[in-house]
Amino acid sequence: MQFSVFSFAALLAASSVLAIPAASATSSTPATVQSAPATNLTAELETDVAKGAQSCKAVDFLTEVTYNVHIGEPFKQSHCSDTKKKLNAANIIGSNAGFGCHKTRKHHMFITFETGRGHGGKINKIFDNEFPEVNGFNCPNF
Repeated sequence: MQFSVFSFAALLAASSVLAIPAASATSSTPATVQSAPATNLTAELETDVAKGAQSCKAVDFLTEVTYNVHIGEPFKQSHCSDTKKKLNAANIIGSNAGFGCHKTRKHHMFITFETGRGHGGKINKIFDNEFPEVNGFNCPNF
């Protein structure tokens, strides 16, 4: 049996999820940011989904999972607060966990957060309840 060995640093360097662009005061994309986890925010805010659709992607870092959720509904700060409270109440994120809620270029929702493994089903249920206009969430369960 042969194994390939990768250093954790090499794995992190190869991951596009870890690039964090500097915030610009002159950005044309308004965004509400709340201690967001590492992600390429500029690229994510340029990405969008159709109204009523969603895209949920996750990256498994073995000890934690980073979720990036695009939601084809108009940005509302109340959705940000309510979603964070529900994720916290379900013990999916902690009060100090990385959580970010942003407005995309087309003024839709983009939510990103970090959690432990094994929460995909609960995450989908919370997002289904918070965004009933969306045709079901399919966040991966690592």
